[in-house]
Amino acid sequence: MATSSAHPSSSQAAEQVPSWTLDPEHTEASFRARRMGATWVDGHFKEVHGKLYWNLEDPLSGSCVGEIDVTKLYAGEPYLNTQLRAADFLDASHHRTIVFSARLADRTAEHDFKAEVLLTLRGATRKVIMDLTYLGQWEAPVWMDGQNRGTATRVGLRAEGIITRRDFEDGEQEHTDEEDRSNAGGLPANAIEIALDVEAVLDDDLRDAGASAL
Repeated sequence: MATSSAHPSSSQAAEQVPSWTLDPEHTEASFRARRMGATWVDGHFKEVHGKLYWNLEDPLSGSCVGEIDVTKLYAGEPYLNTQLRAADFLDASHHRTIVFSARLADRTAEHDFKAEVLLTLRGATRKVIMDLTYLGQWEAPVWMDGQNRGTATRVGLRAEGIITRRDFEDGEQEHTDEEDRSNAGGLPANAIEIALDVEAVLDDDLRDAGASAL
């Protein structure tokens, strides 16, 4: 995958379109990778915080910024949680957060888009192209401190993409032939499938409900 350190500008979009707050209770980042080239390992992060700038009438003006708490990784069992947070994978002791900044670059169908995402992982920033799908918009209650503060508009989005471990290494690591070999789908053997499922709440509605933060 081609990578770049160029940062997409989202300041103009942020000024012109409605802002939304990612709901950490209903937003999840995830990845799927092969372990030792064989069995699949799935990891999930629930502590995802950030802002979305989105208007369905002008979706290509949309952008998103956020961060993920690496220490909140859940991979199904304690041993895997510890192993994946270790220095040879996510290196959570030195890089506690994964940071992302995204903008929509193209529309491929009515509700489907290409997104350019700047992903900072293990201290390295790379550009990743992801497929994004708009999942809809709806009204739902806002609960704060056990109280219903009224209703707010919510929006759902899902982004999917592929990275490899080599994309985010410093270039000094040694690699085996197995890491460069492609699997049956034509992807590198060390490819990692990544996804972000977003549910965000319209900031204007949050302010009206007296809930400035989630």
